[in-house]
Parts: sequence; structure tokens; C-alpha cells
Amino acid sequence: MHSDAKPYADATIELARIRVKDVHPCQFYALYQTLDRIKDIYHAFNKLGIDIFDLEGYLTYRTRNESVLHTLLPVIIEDEYKDNTGTVVSLLVDGLNRMCLARRIHRRKILAVRIKHVNRVYPLPAFPNEHGWSDVRQMEVLPDPQDKRRWRFPIGEAYNYYRDFNSAFGNVGQPREKKPEKE
Repeated sequence: MHSDAKPYADATIELARIRVKDVHPCQFYALYQTLDRIKDIYHAFNKLGIDIFDLEGYLTYRTRNESVLHTLLPVIIEDEYKDNTGTVVSLLVDGLNRMCLARRIHRRKILAVRIKHVNRVYPLPAFPNEHGWSDVRQMEVLPDPQDKRRWRFPIGEAYNYYRDFNSAFGNVGQPREKKPEKE
């Protein structure tokens, strides 16, 4: 996203307890390796008395096998998106693997960052999945970019709308492929 783009400038941003079943994905895949890693992170922090589904802030951590410092934010959703039936939904922006795990372990509610009144000049690059979570498949390798989501824009343009939380935190996440070079 361009540095002067401010999709959240007039937004209401709050930490809120949300129902897991009310969050809609826009991604069609979850990687087995990443799901295993978030499960390990969940269990490791749980042993320390920290619930990654109830974060009131962010965590920074380093694994035994890596020297990189990671940041774990609460799940982030944007409210007020219409699905294919016209129903207003909470759309998952960041935290797909945690939401997959929350669903697997039957969590009813989690603490998440909920963002309302997003500047619609900067919509998310993909639409909500038409069939919700049943559209999310676990995979060994990344699918082709055109198969990752139901894109709102051509793929080359879509990453102009990517929410880059690394601008405020280190090593949060990033698109799975590099942004196309500008001509």
C-alpha cells in the first residue's frame, strides 16, 4: 500500500471479544507447516500461562531454532463487509492460522482487534469466501496466486491494498509472494 494511504485514519479500532463462528476468511488455503507451527506456539505459551487467543497486546518471541524475533498480534478483523448474500460480516485480515486452530480446539470466543469504518477507497484485496471456512483447504505448498483468494482486483494491483502491520511491528507477517515490481 502506498505510504500516504491511510485506510484506518477515521476507523474505530478496538480490542473486542468476538465469536469465532462470526469471522469470515477470504483466503482459500492454510499451509500444514504454518498450522503446525502456530499449534506449537499455542502450546508453548499455554505452558507459560499465556493464552494467544486472549492477548491484550502483542507478544515478541524467538524460537529455539531461529535467531529472528517474531511478533504475534491479536487476530485482526475488519467489520462491515458484505458477503455474497448481502450479510454484513467480520472479515479476517490477519490470523488465519490462529483462527483455524481456534476452530479446531472449539474456542467459542477470542480477543481480537476489530476495525470498523475502514476507508472504502482502500478495501481489502479479496472478497469473503463464498462458503466461509469450508472453502479453506489445508495444503502442503502455496497455491498459485490466482487461486489463493477471490480477488477484488487484478493480482498485480491487489497487493496495493495489502495491510502491512510490519510498519508498526517487526516480523508480523507479509504477503506469501513478493509484490510485483512497479514499471
